[in-house]
Amino acid sequence: MIELVWDQQRAGTATIPAGRGLGVGEGTDFSPEELLAIAAAACLMRTSVRLAAEAGVEILSFTATARLDTNGLPPATRMHVRAQMVTADAVPEPRTLELWNTALRESPVARVLGDHLVAEVEITRLCERPSLEP
Repeated sequence: MIELVWDQQRAGTATIPAGRGLGVGEGTDFSPEELLAIAAAACLMRTSVRLAAEAGVEILSFTATARLDTNGLPPATRMHVRAQMVTADAVPEPRTLELWNTALRESPVARVLGDHLVAEVEITRLCERPSLEP
């Protein structure tokens, strides 16, 4: 369970069970909206990497950007996540895309966001270095 304590300056300290804290709110490093964006991207990353490991697929790199669109106009607020996954050329792109789609269904944060999540992935496959045997 996370404990959140706010002060009179509208800043808060969130403390996790391990005892570490993080400032949130006015005048701190992270707004609640930024923390939600971080949670969405990080949960998709963790789920994707776990699923890939379970399937024997090596993810060489995973990067993501995320932003919460709170413009207040229809359509409703959306969380936008754009990820890039890098695999070896030996991994077929459809296999990596399948892992991504499974991560979207299994990620706890993605499930909570539901239809408010707009997520896309770019897949890059790196060619194996040719051997330089004489």
